[in-house]
Amino acid sequence: MPKLNEIKGVAEKPKKKSAKQVPALEVKGKLIGQIAKYNAASDRAKLAQGEMAEIAPTLLAEGLEFVFTHNCECREDTKKQIKSVNLTEPRTEDMAPDEAPEAVQFSWSTRAGKCDAIVVKAHFADLVTVDDKPADVNKYAEDVIVVDFDKKALMDSKGKFMQARFDKFKKALDEVAAELNIENPLTFYKEFKQTGDMNDLRFKELNPSQNLALHLVLPTSSSLEPVRSNGEE
Repeated sequence: MPKLNEIKGVAEKPKKKSAKQVPALEVKGKLIGQIAKYNAASDRAKLAQGEMAEIAPTLLAEGLEFVFTHNCECREDTKKQIKSVNLTEPRTEDMAPDEAPEAVQFSWSTRAGKCDAIVVKAHFADLVTVDDKPADVNKYAEDVIVVDFDKKALMDSKGKFMQARFDKFKKALDEVAAELNIENPLTFYKEFKQTGDMNDLRFKELNPSQNLALHLVLPTSSSLEPVRSNGEE
């Protein structure tokens, strides 16, 4: 019997079952009624997610402005700069002395979001620092190299995988590309993104309103997490 020609060194693709193949199991005993409760809870969760999505932008904007303003004020002492703040409801007269008002924690992350080079360059065209000097866009964003691999280099003209090519490319990609007289499948292109120093420079060089405007063209991320009255998040 012919031996199966297996591709070596590559894990198998996980198997997925389609909806038609999923069997049905009728629950019994204590589980009766739990499915309906779960589905109802899921519906409530989806509704709550919609309400949260509607409210979140205003809370995120409030937290972001506070954090950016505080960090600009602490530009000379970066150890005092913060990434989080608790947004709280005002205390009311009917609250017990030991009762904490509702609160949600805003957290700002330096994780970079997507940005557009043309928009960013236009934003920096007339941006000046707190020292009244032109802000250097190159300190805030830059082109970086992104690598793609063309898997066609591992196939023959009919699209059949060639194990020998795969093994050789793993060992020495550039050498094998020249040997097979094909274009190097390792292609390069540039991507415009924030620099690693951007979030250290922003509070030193720019004021709070400039930082909020910068956030629109060189976005970072932020989040909200409810703070419970017992102090636990």
